Amino acid sequence: TQLHYLNGINETYIIIEGEGEVEVDESFYLVSTGDQVAIPAGVSQRITSLGQNDLRFYCLCVPRFLPDAYVNLEEDTVD
Repeated sequence: TQLHYLNGINETYIIIEGEGEVEVDESFYLVSTGDQVAIPAGVSQRITSLGQNDLRFYCLCVPRFLPDAYVNLEEDTVD
């Protein structure tokens, strides 16, 4: 995912397959199947696949995700 945060929404990544790296508030963590990462509202975050297989994960948002809460922290590039 791109570096972003969610206004007023707590999020938990639940890794169901693969391996990756999660960045939360400028700290990095390796994750794999069965791991969970809790991300408080307003904290920068992104997740990247590192393995040979797809990284699959659930995003549990409380309260529910609303598109207006998403704040992209990366510059958009135009080709």
